[in-house]
Amino acid sequence: MEQSISDDQWHELLLTIGELRGGADLAKARIEVEQALHDYYGLRRDPAKLKDARATWEAIKRSTVKLHVALAGEWSRRRVRKDFLVHLGLRRLIRRSMSLLEAFDMPIAAHKGSISPALANLYLRLLEIWQDEFRGELRSAGSTTGGPAVRFVRTVLAIAGVERTPGSIRITIRNVLQGKGVGVFRPVAKSDPNKPRPPRPPRSPWKLPRKRVWCVPGRVKPDRQ
Repeated sequence: MEQSISDDQWHELLLTIGELRGGADLAKARIEVEQALHDYYGLRRDPAKLKDARATWEAIKRSTVKLHVALAGEWSRRRVRKDFLVHLGLRRLIRRSMSLLEAFDMPIAAHKGSISPALANLYLRLLEIWQDEFRGELRSAGSTTGGPAVRFVRTVLAIAGVERTPGSIRITIRNVLQGKGVGVFRPVAKSDPNKPRPPRPPRSPWKLPRKRVWCVPGRVKPDRQ
């Protein structure tokens, strides 16, 4: 799939945004937008395909466990000679299937919301580009088409094949401004460097410092006479 933006798409994007502030780095902004789209194409997953793959490996695990139990019964009754290669191969397949099931559970659980992790990451990247490269303000205007930030995000999402209304993008921007995060991504509280550190608790008089004992290897202390 094409991951770069054509000149016509970039020109249409700039026309949709409207007048920009001074200091906007359009060349770097285009590179950052293309990189954000590249990451989105690489991260997005189809939830239906993930569920089908998980169901397939769940069936493989059940069949392998059933076969291993049946063979273990035959080996314990000494009806057939135990094949250690088959035994180790089945155990390895069971462990492999269990690890794959755990790996499928994480993205499936992350796709339960209305916004997938790939789309949430694209939202946050575009809002960062809007503020850092375009020097725009992060506001959710209440007009029909939305403000410049809403129009920028909506146009890039359309290039990625994602259709969103201005109202939904406005709600996402409002959540970011309120510190609620987007999708599975939540803001991390940053520590204030100017905030003084709390004082250390007083040292307990009952806790005496440990005495350091030096030991020289190969040297034995002589016995006292």
